Order: sequence, then structure tokens, then C-alpha cells
Amino acid sequence: MERLADAQPLLEDKSPFLRDLAANFKKGQVFQTALELDVFAKLKTPKSLEAISREIDTDARLTGRFLDVLVALGLLAKNDGAYVTPADLYPFLAAGEPYFSKQLLLSEEEQRNWLNLKELLKQGPFKKEKPDYQYFYDRESMELIARSALLGRLQKILKIVIELPEFRESRRLIDLGGGHGLFGIGLAQENQDLEVVIFDRPGIVELSSEFIKKYGMEKRIKTIAGDYITDELGTGYDLALEISSFEGNLDQARQFFQNVEKALRPGGLFIIQTFAIEANRTGPLLPLLHDLYKKMEGRNMYMMDRAEIIGILEDTGFEEETVIVFPKEMSSQLIIARKKREKLENS
Repeated sequence: MERLADAQPLLEDKSPFLRDLAANFKKGQVFQTALELDVFAKLKTPKSLEAISREIDTDARLTGRFLDVLVALGLLAKNDGAYVTPADLYPFLAAGEPYFSKQLLLSEEEQRNWLNLKELLKQGPFKKEKPDYQYFYDRESMELIARSALLGRLQKILKIVIELPEFRESRRLIDLGGGHGLFGIGLAQENQDLEVVIFDRPGIVELSSEFIKKYGMEKRIKTIAGDYITDELGTGYDLALEISSFEGNLDQARQFFQNVEKALRPGGLFIIQTFAIEANRTGPLLPLLHDLYKKMEGRNMYMMDRAEIIGILEDTGFEEETVIVFPKEMSSQLIIARKKREKLENS
């Protein structure tokens, strides 16, 4: 008989991977419950198990296990029996803090929808009509997005654009879906001859104007309210910028790109940051989860892969210049396309 100590495994053990995957649901439930109980805000300073249990009105013995799981997840620290929210995480986890996102806390509808995934897969998405997906921002949300962009994403994109040979010669830029306007503002700071238009929906451009005023750019940056898919954008722009604001279907993407092509001068650049998925539609994970959920809701949107984006750009009068894939944590890429000079020169 073969000695068991020398037995060769028949295949690689995948059980740890699968157990961890199944545990993700449990981890998420623990995290959501901590957010609902406002545990992280209440533990800004160290507190004993007994103290925090009294404050959130929970069973002390069960709460101890709950808090220890949060420590294991890296969401709390534990020292000498006292629990505390780590200082570097507190601004992101405590409601009311500058980087806390309400999107972390799933609504009751979102939780219910995910729990009903099996039924939705069998029956299809909701039958009731849903409008095409679009963001609705209030002042609090826009200020959070602006603060979060300044944690590195904005600076990274600005530096890429600033280093483009065409940037110094550019005189007009349109920031599509510009929201807070910080991308347009930052580029205007780097090119004193650049005039910028922040284009976004009514109700949002009023917030854009406040950021423009804050940075003292009223003379060189203006706002236009409208729908960049259907409304005229103006003409003669050297640069068009769209940073993660578009979420529509393929027909809307084609219409949008055609609209931008009309607005750019021949040879002008269209710069897009997008959360495109892989060609085989199996990654990255976060965009796929977002896409799945919107389909569950019955939304009329489509997450494009890079080839589809490039294909529509080429069909609407652009040629690809370069694609920059960002690190995994940014989960996106920057596509730079040039409006074909021949199209307008020969028309």
C-alpha cells in the first residue's frame, strides 16, 4: 500500500478559494450591519465591549464576537480589550465625515434585490418600466465626489493630459458631464490660454459654478446646461473630456460620440475615462457587478468593452491614439482618440 505521507494530491485543493467566496456574503452582512449601527463613528475613541454594547443597545456576548470579526476584517483595531476605528479609515467609515459615501450603505431595496437574485434569474428583471440610468447629484454628493477625486485620481489624469503635445497649443476645452468641474479647472490652471466649458445637466452646473468661483476661474470657465447626448455642444473645441459620466447603451454611445465629433475641430482630441470590461465580459469584477445589478433593475444600459468603444469611436469619425490602463484599484482606463482630419477636410 502507498504510504499516505508520500501520496501525491490528485488535484489542487480549491476548497479554500470557494469557502472564502461563500464567506464574502457573511463579511458583507457584518460590514452593512456595522454601518447601520453607526459603529465606526461611535468608536472614534477606544471603548470597551461593555461600553459600546450599551451605546448601540445590543447583546454584549454576541457583540463581542461581532466586533472581533470587524477587527479581523481590518475595519476596527483592538488594544487592551478596547475597540477603536483606525484613524486612516475613520474619514471613510463614519457618517458625516468628509469621505463617507452613502453608497457604502446598501438601501433596503438593493439588499432585497441581491437576496432575490435567484428569482430574478428565473423570472427576468423587473417588469415595471425604469428610466434610463442617470445620476442625480445633490450638493453633498458632489462635494464628496470632488474631495475623493483629489485623493489621487484627478491628479493622475491631469498630469497625463498636461503632458500631451497638443495640450499647450489648445485654446478651447469642453468637460462633458464635468460635475464639480475640477478637471476643467485644473487644466485651465496649467494653460493660461485655455478657455473651458463645463457641460452638465441642469441643477448640476449650478454646483459647478460654485467650484469655478472657489478657484477664481469665472473669467475663463463657463457652464452650459443640457444633455450631451442630444443637445448641441458648440463647435471648434481642441479638447473634449469625459470622465466616468456616461452610462448608456450602444445606440446612446454612438449618438454621444457623434455629438462630440461635431464639436471638435479636425484633429482635436477626445479623452475618455471609462470602466470598460474585458472583451470576454468576465472582468473586472466591480464593473461587472454594477452591470449585473442594473440589468436586475431593468435599466437600459450596456457596459462596453474596450473594442466596442474603439469601434464606435472609429465609426463616428475618430481614430485611436492611445489607451492607458490604470492600476487595479482605479478599475478603469483612459482612452485618447483623435478626430480624423480627413473627414471634415474632404467633406
